[in-house]
Amino acid sequence: MSVGLCIEASATDEAQVVGRYIAPGIRIDTDLLVEHLEGNQQRSAPWTLVRERLELACSAKGTALIRPDGPRNHIREYMRQLFTGRRHSDPERFVRAFVMALSFEDMRSVEGFVHNFLLAKNDINIGELRESIQRYRDIQKDIHELERRLGALRALAELVAAFVSLLEREEIARGVARLAALIEAGTALLANIKERRDNRAAVDDTQRMIDRCDDEIKSLRERQESLVAQSLAEGVAGKRAVVQSELKAVELAQAEISKRLQARFLAVARAASLLDHREQLASLKLGALFQSLEALKKKSGGLAPPRWPREPHEMEELIAGAREAALVNVEKILDRRDNAIAQRRKLQEEIADLVHRRDRARAGQVALDDRTVRLMAALQRENMRPRALCQVAEIIDADWREAAEGLLGRDREAILVEPEHASRAVEILRSGRDSFRGCRVVNTRRLTEQRSGFETGSLATVFASEDPLAMAFIRFRTGQVRLADTQAVLLGVAARLCATVLTIAG
Repeated sequence: MSVGLCIEASATDEAQVVGRYIAPGIRIDTDLLVEHLEGNQQRSAPWTLVRERLELACSAKGTALIRPDGPRNHIREYMRQLFTGRRHSDPERFVRAFVMALSFEDMRSVEGFVHNFLLAKNDINIGELRESIQRYRDIQKDIHELERRLGALRALAELVAAFVSLLEREEIARGVARLAALIEAGTALLANIKERRDNRAAVDDTQRMIDRCDDEIKSLRERQESLVAQSLAEGVAGKRAVVQSELKAVELAQAEISKRLQARFLAVARAASLLDHREQLASLKLGALFQSLEALKKKSGGLAPPRWPREPHEMEELIAGAREAALVNVEKILDRRDNAIAQRRKLQEEIADLVHRRDRARAGQVALDDRTVRLMAALQRENMRPRALCQVAEIIDADWREAAEGLLGRDREAILVEPEHASRAVEILRSGRDSFRGCRVVNTRRLTEQRSGFETGSLATVFASEDPLAMAFIRFRTGQVRLADTQAVLLGVAARLCATVLTIAG
């Protein structure tokens, strides 16, 4: 840091202070204070030139030149620059250095320097200067105290951050505990559901057993009645009646049992028939159910009632297992069935629409997709002249019609507009992408840059149109596809189209 006064004096006038300056960050040398003249002569530079040089030097160091307007502000500003930024104050040493720096002779007292160079016409009190120096010392003490408090606050901030981290860890631990309790409750709920399902199955088995017992009781009662009738009967006729009664009861019981067994067998057979459609049902992921059905089919061994099953109790266990596996997948199968029904209805609507369009095409009417019609209407509202490719072009060779339409696909309804409207048409298509899904607007600006005509033997030769843009698009889309009359020619060239097979070699 450099500080100084600029004093001008002449032989007739008294010395006059014309400038005071404080230059932070630079050290002043004679090059800044001397003006070079012609003939290698030098003289003291005027204050205006010195001020400009000092401002440039401070700007190069990233600081600014300070020019106090009076002695009091000069001392105050220099003391502020000197005793801030963690510097230790030493006012007495500063005054001595300041006096020696600005004096051309040794001054024996500070009072003399202040009186001769710093004080204005209205003398100031030296006590005020000393109070200013003491004030700056107090400011430095306050700075040290604030730095000490700042260090304590930083330590406190670290403790607070550690406390917050501990609180977060505690909250995480509580969350994990709540999650574990929730998982435990869910496990207990699943166990309760399984127990209720088992109890329901046991109730069903008990009910079936009760039904069988009722049938047996009924059969025994009939037998009892036949025995009573037998005991009362006399002679051969009575015995014959008893035997016939018993035989009838046995036949009725056998018919009832056969009926129930046949119903059970048909249910198992229908379930086992799902194995024949395993590939079609693979997306349902019915692995457990298929395993149960395979076990049922293997255990049946190709038998039929009344020989089926060999092991009734084991077969009942397998049927119960298959029933549980099926119940688990019932909801998923119902959802898939509903989706299939909706998909079927959608396909039926599409087929009906395609049939309608085919009938219109056979009648000579061009059938366009509804989305294409909506897009063309939107372009017409923009004062454009849109037309679909199939409206302005035709296939003149009927043998190649199916192959050409199959190659074009959705491009047969590609929309053509004038080149100057192509960009706006593409913007309209993109803004309504959901409403115009599958539609295409041809970039006719690029089509105008293509050369005219197309090669002999290309697919483009089977088209005809009076619209030059349509022919340019056909040339761009099919001009590189060669025609192949036989499969041998098709396989021998990199890009040909066969009239009977929609295949492009390569």
